[in-house]
Amino acid sequence: MYMNVCMTDEGHPWVSLVVHETRLKIARDPSLNYEYLPLLGMESFIQAALELLFGKHSQAIAEKRVGGVHAVGDSGAFQLGAQFLRTWRKNLKNVCIVSCQKGECRQFPPVCNLHSGPHFSAGEKWWLCRAMPILFLLLSSRQSVTLTLLSGISALPLSLRFHGPQLVGRVCVPTEQYGLIFQDMGFTVYEYSIWNPKELCSDPVLFFDVMEHIPADSILVIGNIIDCRLTQNQWTKLMSIIKSKHLFPFFDIPCQGLSTGDLEEDTRLLQYFVSLGFEFFCSQSLSKNFGIYDEGVGILAVAALSNQDLLCVLSQMMNYVGALWGNPPATGARIITTILCNPALFGEWKYSLKGVVENIMLVKEKVKEKLRLLGTPGSWNHITKQSGTHGYLGLNYPQVEFLIKKKHIYIPRSSRINFTCINARNIDYITQSIHEAVVLTEG
Repeated sequence: MYMNVCMTDEGHPWVSLVVHETRLKIARDPSLNYEYLPLLGMESFIQAALELLFGKHSQAIAEKRVGGVHAVGDSGAFQLGAQFLRTWRKNLKNVCIVSCQKGECRQFPPVCNLHSGPHFSAGEKWWLCRAMPILFLLLSSRQSVTLTLLSGISALPLSLRFHGPQLVGRVCVPTEQYGLIFQDMGFTVYEYSIWNPKELCSDPVLFFDVMEHIPADSILVIGNIIDCRLTQNQWTKLMSIIKSKHLFPFFDIPCQGLSTGDLEEDTRLLQYFVSLGFEFFCSQSLSKNFGIYDEGVGILAVAALSNQDLLCVLSQMMNYVGALWGNPPATGARIITTILCNPALFGEWKYSLKGVVENIMLVKEKVKEKLRLLGTPGSWNHITKQSGTHGYLGLNYPQVEFLIKKKHIYIPRSSRINFTCINARNIDYITQSIHEAVVLTEG
């Protein structure tokens, strides 16, 4: 129940009907010669993707200060962007990833019991012991501080809070896959989770607490921006922090339209950024929202200060594309371009996206209601407050273990599941199993 694919009620991968029709038309087109695409990719596809991302009447598009590179999925966009930044922005040595996902955290004991704690390696304890005088000095004037624990080849964010005489902290294991891409490129990677485990949602207060501790001159990666749940005023505050700390934003739009059902709403904040003249990169994956998972197609969108700057960036990226993949996938790009450039097909695709989102919301409501009727302890309102195909059940590790070992319901340790995997045939078994997991592991 954790696969990254939209499923139908019949348990098959969801594909928009308009995609099937368009694929057949393209296959019958006698004019196609299947020649290599340009290094930057299919121009019509890039233009259509940019208009979907920033709006058809975007001033930035008209001024030609935004462009893109046809990439191999979202990982390809991050690979290309990281390669460029490593070479041409050498002052950006740190990558700070702000994730709305629940981190896999390990709690370590009070300072006095640090050496006897079973959850840390000898090397981690060595560094923590030597850092304690500095940590207490930092915490003498504040309630919390976020530092970094260097362990082996990874850099783990260490969030510390002062509770009376005890120092309590968390070491979070990275959850976002693109952290590994930046790490392999030689960047120092920090990942910060803004997930509130008590409220079971992303926390704007924690978001800005994180922003205060992010080092200046860093690459700021924000996954699926709609999940951050920030208000207009809070985004304005974020922009001020980005400017003052000279951060370079790198956004991720993995499935536009599948969060709220509204294509523009899912990228409104991104459009606000570009309207104010910010320069940034954005990975836009178009595989999931069209249902062509095997194509791995998307773009790396580049927002520059001017058209001249944009042309310089794209000219350098051509060299990296030749080394990374040479020729991007064309079939998926042709399907998407045909749909986006045809008003009738575009309208049909938008309608199908809205239907998927409405079905997800209905499934979440049914799960919450069935758990309520079963008398399952706790509140389950967080299920319907989360947007998108995936969401957290809010289960702890013993409860997840119970589902896996006793009920053969396979979900990740974080209890983040794909709600499109729940249908009329399995919803009763799943909710009854969740109920038993909660009741039998209480106390």
